[in-house]
Amino acid sequence: MSAKPFACWLLAVAALLSGCASPSTACLERTFIGDVRLDSEAIEEGQALRYQRIDGSLTISGVPGSALSMTCLHEVSGSISVLQNPALRDLDLPQLVSAGALLVMHNGSLRSLRAPLLGRLDAELRLDRNPSLESARFPTLSEVRGSVVIANSGALHAMDLPALSELGGELWLHHNGLLERFSAPLLLRSARGLRLLANPALTQLELPALSSLGKGLSLLKEGLSEQLSLPSLSVVVGPLMVEGNSSLVRLDLPQMTQVEGDLVVRKNERLQGLVASSLDSAESVEITANHSTPFGPCRGTCWCLRPRSRSSGCLSWRASRFVWICATTCVLLSCLCRAFRGSVRACS
Repeated sequence: MSAKPFACWLLAVAALLSGCASPSTACLERTFIGDVRLDSEAIEEGQALRYQRIDGSLTISGVPGSALSMTCLHEVSGSISVLQNPALRDLDLPQLVSAGALLVMHNGSLRSLRAPLLGRLDAELRLDRNPSLESARFPTLSEVRGSVVIANSGALHAMDLPALSELGGELWLHHNGLLERFSAPLLLRSARGLRLLANPALTQLELPALSSLGKGLSLLKEGLSEQLSLPSLSVVVGPLMVEGNSSLVRLDLPQMTQVEGDLVVRKNERLQGLVASSLDSAESVEITANHSTPFGPCRGTCWCLRPRSRSSGCLSWRASRFVWICATTCVLLSCLCRAFRGSVRACS
C-alpha cells in the first residue's frame, strides 16, 4: 500500500472514531434521580458531568483539576455543595438556572465562581471560608428563599447581586477583610433581617430600595466603615443595634418610622450623626458612649430624631459627652443643634 492511500485511510479511521466518540460527551436530557457526588473518580468516568437535571443533591468535593465547567447542568432540586477542593481555582456553571441551595465552602484556592443564568435558589446562598475568592458573579439571581451569607472571604473586594429583589432569610456579611462594596439595588425586603460584622473595608453598602427588615438590623464590631445609609427603610421588625464600629461616622435612616424592638446606638467612637427623623415608635432608644466630634455646623454629635416618638415608656437618649437634640428640619438643613451634658428624657 502506497504512503498516500495509507494516510487517507488513517484519516478516515480517525474521523470515524471521532464521530463515534461524540455521543459519550453529549448532555443527557433525562432527569437523574438521586444524589450525585462529583470527585476525581466521577470526573474520570465522565457520566456525572453530562447530567442536565438532578432530582437530588450535587456534591463537588476533591476534584483534581484547577478548573471545572459544568456546561450541561441546568437544574438541581436539592443543594449544590462545593466543599474542600484544594486545587480548584475556577468554577463555572454556565447553564444552571435553579437549585435548592448553593453552598461554596472551604475551598482554599478558589478564585472565581460564575453562574450567569442562575435565577432562583429555594434555600440559601452561602460563600464561606474561601480565602482566595476574588469574584463571584450571579447577574440574574432574583430570588433567594433562604439567606445570603458572605463570610470569611479574605480576597473578595466586591459582591454584586443586581437582580435580587426577594430574600426569604437574612443578609449576613461577616469577617470579609477586603470587602469594599456590597450591592443589591433591587432588594425590597429581607425577611430575617440584616447583619454586618467585621467588614472593616466595607464603605459601600448599596441597598437603596430596601424598605423592611424582619428580625432586626445589627451592625457590630467594625461591621461597616464610614456610613450606613438605608434611604427607603421604613420598618424594622426586631431590634436595631449599632455597636462597636470605630470607623462609622454617620447613620442615615430618614424614612424609618417603626422599630419593633430596642434601638441601641453605642460605643461608636467616631459617630457624628444619626438621622432617624421619621421615627414614630420604638420599645426603647439608647444612644450612649459615642464620641462627640465636630460635624458640619454642629460642635458635637448630631442626633436628628423626632422628639415626640411614641413608645410604651420613656425614650432615653444618652451620650457619654454631649447630646444634641435636633429639629426634624436638620434633614433638609445643616443640623441646628444645641448641646448640653447629661441625659435627655422624652415621654410620649
